[in-house]
Amino acid sequence: LENYFRDWVTLLRALPDWPHQKYRLKCLVQNTRAKAFYLANGFVVTGNGKSAEGMYDEMSFFPAG
Repeated sequence: LENYFRDWVTLLRALPDWPHQKYRLKCLVQNTRAKAFYLANGFVVTGNGKSAEGMYDEMSFFPAG
């Protein structure tokens, strides 16, 4: 499981200007590991919706002011 999250951290660090830029993503509600990871890394739930894959939470990251 540790390697699993390490890969996600690598993805965040690869984002242009992370963590100094705003980012938004959709996370499937049933993907509780991903949602926990994003919440632990500063994302907040800013909306929700439904896609062909299922219900999702829209999650946003706002850089520190």
